Amino acid sequence: MTKPSPYASMMPAAKNQYHGIASVNKFGAIQHGHAIAQCLVARGDAPTELDALVQATHMVQQLEAVSQGALLHKEAHERLLAAEKLKALNSGAGAGAGMPGSSVWGLAP
Repeated sequence: MTKPSPYASMMPAAKNQYHGIASVNKFGAIQHGHAIAQCLVARGDAPTELDALVQATHMVQQLEAVSQGALLHKEAHERLLAAEKLKALNSGAGAGAGMPGSSVWGLAP
């Protein structure tokens, strides 16, 4: 079952990712991370400067991972969709090892 999304659009995420990669490419990871940390402090999203640096480092690391092909959100989404599909198949009568609700391997869910 699809739940209502709290997000109006997926485009802001793509736009934000683009700007992050463009900034790192132009200014480097250290300057971009520094600017992110400043933004976090200015917005009140980090309680301390050290916390802002930790968060900024993580954000820059995520940008690097995505630019190198790591699509963890896509992989996680695909795993959840596969699990949902398996659950739907197993919820019908006679599923799996002949028992309702059993997995395709005959194990209890």
